Amino acid sequence: QQLAAAEQRGRQEGRQEGIQEGIQPAIQQGREEGQRSILENFLRVRFGELDAFLAVFLVPVSALPANEFTLLLLQLSALTGDSQGIEQARRLLAESVLRMRFGLLGDTADATLRDRIPALATNLLALSPEELALLLQQLPQLSDEELLARLSN
Repeated sequence: QQLAAAEQRGRQEGRQEGIQEGIQPAIQQGREEGQRSILENFLRVRFGELDAFLAVFLVPVSALPANEFTLLLLQLSALTGDSQGIEQARRLLAESVLRMRFGLLGDTADATLRDRIPALATNLLALSPEELALLLQQLPQLSDEELLARLSN
């Protein structure tokens, strides 16, 4: 009887763990979808129709931690709504994605790599919208070395 009770407890604990493990990704996915929607609407209001370069960054930028996402929105809000502002927005989005990809968020980042981010962002933005979209999709699978090789001059 003790064995049956222990098995029952084990199954219940297993179900609870499964539920908890399922809830966390759902919460993360919901947060990212919310941030993506906020960013998309913000960019539309600020710059009008989204061009391909702005649109391609929506999904990766939505994965930023909340504090970094908020800081990015503040930076974007300071930009003008003209073509120069759109260029600066593209650069901010590209740099944010690269900092996140290389783990350079916050103040504890590798200064050498942090200094390379602007040049890497320039090279990222030199890609066609199609090449950029493909590269952003591949980011999770690329090693740091592979990504640096693709974006280095």
